[in-house]
Amino acid sequence: MKKLLWFYLVCLPAFANSDSNTSFSLESIAGVWKSNWTSVPGEKQTLTFQEPGDSKFLRIFPDGDEIHVSASISDTTILDDIILIEYYDGDFGIRYKLVLSGWHVEEGGKRASAIYGTMFLYQNGRQFNGFPVSFRPAS
Repeated sequence: MKKLLWFYLVCLPAFANSDSNTSFSLESIAGVWKSNWTSVPGEKQTLTFQEPGDSKFLRIFPDGDEIHVSASISDTTILDDIILIEYYDGDFGIRYKLVLSGWHVEEGGKRASAIYGTMFLYQNGRQFNGFPVSFRPAS
């Protein structure tokens, strides 16, 4: 836990201020993103952004259970470099709110990108859980 806290407090602000050539927006993150790190050991997460702003979030747990949720552009709010996406899982009555930011750096023909944030979980209008997320481009 101390390592994760150190990472958020020290490393991420340094990357967020990187000299980037590309702004963080829905257009700049179109494609498939794979989890860099997950709070559940062995879990895999995939975040897919499609045109014109639709997205899908997939969690695959170590035991093989999966959660799939999707959202349209109408479920997405953008405020500067922060993206908020609201997903709803009708089977379990859970609303997910994914808050994201990220960075892109291009130097010498090479590109590095990261998306990070927090997924909040709500049921019956009340928040009951949340977890950090971190993604890198799938390809």
